[in-house]
Amino acid sequence: MVFKRRIIGKKTLASISGLLLVVLMLASVSPANAGVSGPDFSKVFVPDTIGPGSVSTLRFDIVNFDSVAVTDLAFTDTLPAGVVIATPANASTDCLNGVVGAPDGGGTITFSDGQVGALESCIVSVDVTSSTPGTHMNVSGFLTSSAGAGDVAIDDLIVATTLPGFSKSFAPSTVPLGGRSTLTFKIDNSLNPQRVGNLDFTDNLPTGMLVADPANASTDCVSASNPDTTIIAAPGTDVITLDANGSTLFAGFEVLPIGATCTVTVDVIGAGVGMLDNTDVELLADFTSSGKASDTLDVTVTPLALTKSFTDDPVPPGGTVTLELRVFNFDRDFSATGIAFTDDLTTLVPALAGLTFSSLLSNDCGGSVSGVGGTTIDFSGGTVGAQGSCTLRVSLSVPAATTPGTYTNTTSTITATVDGSPVVGNLASDALG
Repeated sequence: MVFKRRIIGKKTLASISGLLLVVLMLASVSPANAGVSGPDFSKVFVPDTIGPGSVSTLRFDIVNFDSVAVTDLAFTDTLPAGVVIATPANASTDCLNGVVGAPDGGGTITFSDGQVGALESCIVSVDVTSSTPGTHMNVSGFLTSSAGAGDVAIDDLIVATTLPGFSKSFAPSTVPLGGRSTLTFKIDNSLNPQRVGNLDFTDNLPTGMLVADPANASTDCVSASNPDTTIIAAPGTDVITLDANGSTLFAGFEVLPIGATCTVTVDVIGAGVGMLDNTDVELLADFTSSGKASDTLDVTVTPLALTKSFTDDPVPPGGTVTLELRVFNFDRDFSATGIAFTDDLTTLVPALAGLTFSSLLSNDCGGSVSGVGGTTIDFSGGTVGAQGSCTLRVSLSVPAATTPGTYTNTTSTITATVDGSPVVGNLASDALG
């Protein structure tokens, strides 16, 4: 007969004397259950230590050492006080047919209907967060399955005030397809009695989200006495990187003082439709993980949609820039006709007097475009087939006296007729740099 030591989370029974362990295991074996055991069940927080308000991934590991598949895997995990499911939860599993319940901001994780093959393993993962300093012991309920009741899983999440907190947010949090939002990373050292000399992170944007053009990337996570901070956020890419270098040896050389906060901001574009969850890799504060940050950008789309992009900015004062306007008809059965919209160039924010519509470069939308030589682009009478799109490209002249900066341009709503009924779409915006 072979006995297998059971693992309970990261805590094992190794601390029990060898004699007592053997006695307990012998007592648990009977002819009815000899050779039969449920899958091993454990959990781990990754990372297991975070700064206040940062995010950790809680991962449950299920390992089946038996020679037959196990079905009906299920467990419930009630998080300890002060720990909640992150928003977004980023709940996932590779356990066949498994269902994970993990409501954003909730306190209970459920799992049911999972399966794991013979001599195979699978995982369940959910992001969690806490702003309450201390050690939070998390004990799950028992893992149940077709092989019977199994283990509980135990691990500790430590929220340390010696690490800065890490969070992110989108403003606005909802944009139309092609719309721009400012992504702000906040690094909060307000509870830390120590200076932070170095900060590093890389944010891989989700599918459907890109760095805007211009990116308008900026940060105040900079050493006052020895500035050496780099943000990498190339327009059109999906990666944002911060590399802030300083020292804790002398006051003024750190990138984040005691009790202070700093931010990194980058503009992004919603290039895909849906709830785009963005959870970056961990923040390294003085080369130690402080946890992750997460937020969601909601990119919406109307049946008739308009996007716009200044394709070759930044542009110098006195130069010209190409503005591309794309029309989408998402109706599956009917064409959009009588498409119309207006782009008033005098309504830029901040104001930019003298920006003019110099020429029409191309138009495959049909209809007519008017306003050349003036400050308004008027489009009317266009047609786009079912589930089709078309593009207008125009050239704009920038006044020679323009002050360098970023100017946001927004169109009117786009309108059309689809299947005999009027349809109103979105406004489209982009920033000219």
